[in-house]
Amino acid sequence: MRCCGHGARVEDDGARIGGGGGSSSTHLWRRLLLLMKKRRLAEVGRGSEHHRTRRSSSTMVSASKEMAVYCFDTLVAHYTGDVIPTPDFEEGNYPLFVTWKKVVNGGEPRLRGCIGTLEARCLITGFKDYALTSALRDRRFPPIQAREIPFLECTVSILTDYESAANYLDWEIGKHGMILEFTDPDNLRRSATYLPEVSAQEGWTKVETVDSLVRKAGFMGPITESLRRRFRITRYQSSLYTMHYSDYVAYLKRTRGIIPLLTLKC
Repeated sequence: MRCCGHGARVEDDGARIGGGGGSSSTHLWRRLLLLMKKRRLAEVGRGSEHHRTRRSSSTMVSASKEMAVYCFDTLVAHYTGDVIPTPDFEEGNYPLFVTWKKVVNGGEPRLRGCIGTLEARCLITGFKDYALTSALRDRRFPPIQAREIPFLECTVSILTDYESAANYLDWEIGKHGMILEFTDPDNLRRSATYLPEVSAQEGWTKVETVDSLVRKAGFMGPITESLRRRFRITRYQSSLYTMHYSDYVAYLKRTRGIIPLLTLKC
């Protein structure tokens, strides 16, 4: 399954899912639907007490500076061999993504890796795993090298509020990400996803965003209105936090009184 603005990848419990749909993406879609159904049944069974809990938990965890720091800690430790410091944020289980971009000579940040999961993962182990997976095993890019780290920025995303959209236009630019699923004229199942910030960053309309998702899913045939009406879309929202390496260094100086060894090597 493809995601993010430049075709970043989704992993499902560690299993890589490529673009263009097929049995793996269909399996993921069914698991997401099953999860949504279980949640709806739980809401009915638990009554008003559940709804009070749900409202409070929905605001409990947001993407934070500490999560981005932990991703940098993890990547730095990969090259230094140091022990990863204990993360300074609470446990929780949410779908999540880690995105690395590289900034050179003050230019526009360029994607170096973006991988995550659409299913809930423990935040601590999830960010630890995907910090390295997105940096080192995004097959579209060579692995990030130690010398590149001072030029990186890290964005952590936590996905929330999965909902079935009424149609392919039933979402808001800048607010919703979406999972697109459809069967093409050759009867092949295809799927793709974009994070909520992608359409606004690219300056796309809703139709342009959906059509780009179709291409990310691997379908290169004509995109007709009849095809669009057959799209099945799950929309979601996200909380995100972006940190540049220089901000990471400043954080370490302020809170730990240290400078990363990688800084001294550059």
